[in-house]
Amino acid sequence: MSAENLELVRAHVETLAERGFEAAREYVHPDFEMSQLPLHPEAATTYRGWDAAVKSMGAWTETFEEFRWEAERFIAAGDRVVVVVRELGRARGGGVDLDHRFGALYTVNEGKISRLQWFDNEAQALKAVRLTGPGTASAANVEIVRRLYERWARGDFAPAEAFDRDVEFARIGRGDAAALAGRWRGIEEATAAVADWLRSWKDVRLEAESFMEIGDRVLVLARQRGFGRVSGARVDHLQADVFALRGGRIACWESYWDPSEAMRAVGLAE
Repeated sequence: MSAENLELVRAHVETLAERGFEAAREYVHPDFEMSQLPLHPEAATTYRGWDAAVKSMGAWTETFEEFRWEAERFIAAGDRVVVVVRELGRARGGGVDLDHRFGALYTVNEGKISRLQWFDNEAQALKAVRLTGPGTASAANVEIVRRLYERWARGDFAPAEAFDRDVEFARIGRGDAAALAGRWRGIEEATAAVADWLRSWKDVRLEAESFMEIGDRVLVLARQRGFGRVSGARVDHLQADVFALRGGRIACWESYWDPSEAMRAVGLAE
């Protein structure tokens, strides 16, 4: 059902963006509810029914002379779908431009969208659909991976104790990224592969944007920033990494140039 729910939400969001609120009504459940951003003045209010939700959303969009939203990514998790929404607009009266990304969490019931929850960012929406809770082994796994990314964000890619000696490492990419693809086994081969990759870049950083717990695996959406060592070209690219942990150490690390491939690999259809 995850794939069907994703396509339903995709159709709703695309219709909303292209044809407006009334056209998007056909995808909405009669008992639809919506909650606003956590920091919104009406965050505690639940809007019941599509008309009430449209009134709230319309009050926001009408403050702009030009306004549009774009869905950048869809992530399905059971009966819910996370959407990364980019809002762009120009405030009336020559005000500041809007260019911001939000997280939207849709719940599907009986083939219709029954709930929409807005979040300040994608990470908050993903946290709301995490598949395991605090205090579990998976939560501990996330903390191990989080500490690893803290090092990588500083440009420290030295071999870490977090990896098992027999770790399996893979870089997975298609098209232009196919040249980077490969598989290595053991900490020595993995370390050599990372070192070879680093030689292509200058001032490279990997900055985690969100973590998601999926059983004994951790999915990370991370932004690679840096400069080509030869070309000098700036790189700012969103990738995804999947880590499988065993006994408190990373036993497998798969790095995906295309985040949608990583999401499919862990059962989150995109």
